[in-house]
Amino acid sequence: MNKVDLVLSVNRALWGNVPQTLRSVSCEFSDESTVILKSIFDGKPSNYDKELASLVGTEVLADLPSNYKFEEIIEGSAYPDKLNNLEYLVYLRHEGE
Repeated sequence: MNKVDLVLSVNRALWGNVPQTLRSVSCEFSDESTVILKSIFDGKPSNYDKELASLVGTEVLADLPSNYKFEEIIEGSAYPDKLNNLEYLVYLRHEGE
């Protein structure tokens, strides 16, 4: 899997799984066969937020080759705090005026 395939996989996995509280989604390769997916929510993520983020992770995991490892990070960061995204930014909520 390459960068383009990973970003497209995450983008597709987000379809229908973006709550209003989602601030950003990013991903990266931590090594040649490990993918990290990070979802940042506005404030502490609710159980519903976590469930949607896990659905996205499951969709991405299904696209990965069987020898790949997968790590998912779900965290909260209240607006206007700065976002600490991974290398490839896939989704960014419009914030501000």
